[in-house]
Amino acid sequence: MALGRRGLRSRETVGGAWRLWLAFLALTFAAAALIGVALAPAALAPLLAPCALGAVAMALAWRRAERSLTGELLACSALAAWAFPVGCASGLPVDEALLLAGSFATMFSLLTSGVRALIGHARQPELAKDLRAAGAIGALFALADEGLLIGTHQLPESVLAASLPVALLAAALTLFPPSPRRLRTVGWISTAASVWMALVIAL
Repeated sequence: MALGRRGLRSRETVGGAWRLWLAFLALTFAAAALIGVALAPAALAPLLAPCALGAVAMALAWRRAERSLTGELLACSALAAWAFPVGCASGLPVDEALLLAGSFATMFSLLTSGVRALIGHARQPELAKDLRAAGAIGALFALADEGLLIGTHQLPESVLAASLPVALLAAALTLFPPSPRRLRTVGWISTAASVWMALVIAL
């Protein structure tokens, strides 16, 4: 919207407001990053990971490919990657911070795949079967993998408790896709599950 890649009408009607909003967010991000690095220098190098992923996501958005499966999964990974520098800044070892970011990325990606399966099922049920099956299997494998990492003491038990609602929601969306009219409700439930995940891990 801010860069005028959503069409001429959007650029003329709301492009200016979005450019101001983008400038405000960029300045806020820069200030927060400088303060964070000053308070926790160990987070400087890990900041490169989410910044790099974010740059690639922006490149896809510039090419109008942000709504593709690749674009959406990359956006999930870019957002989840911020758990890596935050974890390092809070004193976690690098490997544990990476596992934490990976857990967020996996759960968000599963949830995104679940929503895409829901929409695909409404439009072309036969073609969406493979995506639905992959989403359900992916959710089960993700939980099994987290259980293994917890069993080998590479992840705390709270990670499984935090990610369980997200994984179950992703599996439910793929196995029993509701009507697209329920997307708003699905969105709010997804937000609540994501907030739950963040709070349980943080606390």
